[in-house]
Amino acid sequence: MGRSTIIDRVKMGMNQRAKQGKWNGGIVFGYNVIDKELVINEDEAAVVQDIFNLADKGYGFKKIAYDLNKRGIKTKKNKEFSTNSVKTILNNPMYIGKIRFNQHENWSERRRQ
Repeated sequence: MGRSTIIDRVKMGMNQRAKQGKWNGGIVFGYNVIDKELVINEDEAAVVQDIFNLADKGYGFKKIAYDLNKRGIKTKKNKEFSTNSVKTILNNPMYIGKIRFNQHENWSERRRQ
């Protein structure tokens, strides 16, 4: 079996999992992965809610990150929040119940052209 056939089969399986609303892996703030399933981490979920509430009040990414860091809240990797980490949370469709997979499909092929 060729490398491209294996890649195609893995992508097909991951697309199918995403269509079924199942998790394909990765770290997501607000959730823990237990037995390949996402389980809500209540403490982190409260922070995610807080991030959305602050954004609704008109806070920018920088001000939200500053506020979280001032309170000593850390990311999954035990680091301070950056503007990019706040932006990633606010722009992640998973927080509204959608699982995204292969957002940049064929990205490297298009980029090379």
